[in-house]
Amino acid sequence: MSAQPKSPQPGPFQILSLLAMLSLLPLVGALFGHGNQVEQLPIIARLLDPSAMAGDFYTDHATAFGPRIYYAKAMAALVSLMPLPIVVHSLMCLFAFVLGAVTYLGARNLVGASSTGALLSAALAITNGSFSLGLAGFLRFDSFQPANVAIALALGGMVLLFTGRVWLSVVAFVPAALMHPLIGTEIAMMAFLAAGIVGLLTPATQTRLRSVAPIVGAGAVFVALMVVFWALPGGGHDSAKLTDAEFFDILISFRAPHHYLGTEFFRRSWIEAGLFVTLTACIFLWFAARRALPGKQSLMLALVCLMVLVGCAASLWFTDVHHSRLWATAQVFRMLMVVKWAGFLLLGRLIGDLYTREQATALICALILLLASADAQPYAVTLVLLVCLAVWIVRKLLKTRAEIVIWLGLGFSVLIAVALAWRYGVPMQTLRGVAAFALLALVLLRPFRGSVMLAVILSIGLPLALAMVAKSSTSGPLAKTAFSWSDHRDAEADIARQARTISPEGAIWVVPPDQERFRLLANRGVLVSFTAIPFDDAGLMNWRNRLEALYGPFTKRGFGALREMRRAHRENTDWIPAATQLGASFAVLYADTPWDGTVLYENDQFKAVALDGS
Repeated sequence: MSAQPKSPQPGPFQILSLLAMLSLLPLVGALFGHGNQVEQLPIIARLLDPSAMAGDFYTDHATAFGPRIYYAKAMAALVSLMPLPIVVHSLMCLFAFVLGAVTYLGARNLVGASSTGALLSAALAITNGSFSLGLAGFLRFDSFQPANVAIALALGGMVLLFTGRVWLSVVAFVPAALMHPLIGTEIAMMAFLAAGIVGLLTPATQTRLRSVAPIVGAGAVFVALMVVFWALPGGGHDSAKLTDAEFFDILISFRAPHHYLGTEFFRRSWIEAGLFVTLTACIFLWFAARRALPGKQSLMLALVCLMVLVGCAASLWFTDVHHSRLWATAQVFRMLMVVKWAGFLLLGRLIGDLYTREQATALICALILLLASADAQPYAVTLVLLVCLAVWIVRKLLKTRAEIVIWLGLGFSVLIAVALAWRYGVPMQTLRGVAAFALLALVLLRPFRGSVMLAVILSIGLPLALAMVAKSSTSGPLAKTAFSWSDHRDAEADIARQARTISPEGAIWVVPPDQERFRLLANRGVLVSFTAIPFDDAGLMNWRNRLEALYGPFTKRGFGALREMRRAHRENTDWIPAATQLGASFAVLYADTPWDGTVLYENDQFKAVALDGS
């Protein structure tokens, strides 16, 4: 494995083919009706059928004007033309392709990566969630949701803006902000600010004005459109206004401290995020010191990353200490996705450069980065940098036996990556990462005749094969795989379907506090649930009051409070008088919950009852 001559780079057809194949990998372990989808699908169902889930507390509030409304309306329009599962999975693949293409272009234009390196960056963005600080700063989500659209479009807007296509960037930023007002707006505003600062640094006054004026104009147009689409329509919708202290107590402290409060994040997540950010900064500074980065573009990207990091530090002070509603609502920590994305671009540049000199070493490093998924990935970045350094040292010190030493070291490094993935990774992400590496290797290297055709078969066949396996999986990483509602076959789905048959339309049910899918599968209203929360002030207040009436008072918050609710729902039925007073007439109880009345239906985990005992 001696140092090799410059390796050929993929052509346009190979690049597009690889991006298309990579965009199918999210179908491996696809999730339908899980995660945050259960908060968006009820709105879509109600827009299509005003009688759907009649009386459901969450849906009644969520269908008013709010942060999910434009996404829901767009989805409802598509679902009126074709089945919901087809829409969801088609859009998931489409925006995985957009994310991959945007990442490829970002790596090429913002950090100067080769085509091979940029494809690795795209594969990382599509398959690897990397560090999970705050449990929200991901580049894509397995259950398709507004963020999948907003992130791809907002990053695309940033690439367009930083490469001089100022007005075209607005075309990407606006729909991103309509799909997700936080992600789209915050990325757009940071990008405009970074571009404006770099423009002001232009030495010549006339050139400076010429470069900054379009940025200011486009930014002003974007802000004006946000006022038209968000500020004006939302101004008169919230009649009951919570005080900042009440808002903070309900949403931030009680419901989701794990998303909003940096002091509540897991200590290990801080270490992993800090490691990734530090190593990303080191790679950037190393290239910058060698003057090997596109000047203005890389500086703009670095400024946005710096804004995110400063914003996170400020959020610790203003949110955690001073309980600022503005800073809490901004959810600055989820913007770490931009830093993560910049890290992927720089890793692509690093491995792409290595590929031109040490092809085998570069491929092994790419495998390590794709193999060690999720929280394992920051450690994998450390390992890759050590591998690069070790190969350089070995080649300097050894002459005759360098190849043997390097191969032994690379093999050991892969074993370490496997251990990291086993300990800290997410199996489904690792599986997608390994598949992505196989596709890259087959198409780029073409090691045998028909290898490209094998890559095509793999990209299509793997999701289909695993879908077939998932149909019969009851445990393991494939157990939650779902392509349609028919794939939901567990006890929770069973009791929900039976509820549709044993209760009249318009009936209100009390269900375990985290039974998310019930309202959708049963098409019946739910009195209140911990997981589905309205964002308007009146809804927030009502949501907390209902939970308190059923299961309170609470001594814990976040997941701890959820465990208290589950225990209260399971151990007794003292909450029934409050439930009936609030309008509920049926309930789903745990199978072991004491009940003297008639049981309408039961399975091994749950039983359905009428609250009047009949």
